[in-house]
Amino acid sequence: MKYISFAIPSYNSEDYMSHAIESILPGGEDVEIIVVNDGSKDGTSENAHEYKNKYPNIVRVVDKDNGGHGDAVNSGLSHATGKYFKVVDSHVSGKICQAKACGGQGRSGEGGKAGGH
Repeated sequence: MKYISFAIPSYNSEDYMSHAIESILPGGEDVEIIVVNDGSKDGTSENAHEYKNKYPNIVRVVDKDNGGHGDAVNSGLSHATGKYFKVVDSHVSGKICQAKACGGQGRSGEGGKAGGH
């Protein structure tokens, strides 16, 4: 079981999704990154699959018809295998993964799945 699953709901995010993924990758094999391609019309799916091929034990891709942000979040949650769960927007900037599993100093969200899920 992974320590934490990060869902990245993505719609037409090819230009900026890589930053979100790269910010989580330092967590190594303790983390799971689930890119939920929510019916994108650009290269989002292709970029996500490139990461999946490069990091097969960390990155997973869910390609689905467009259902909106909430539906993409729920899809990520249904595919998550981690003890904890966090949603990360594909356009996020800054450091995402600060939990011990991600090379940080401590663990966050000890009470259950992060975000109340």
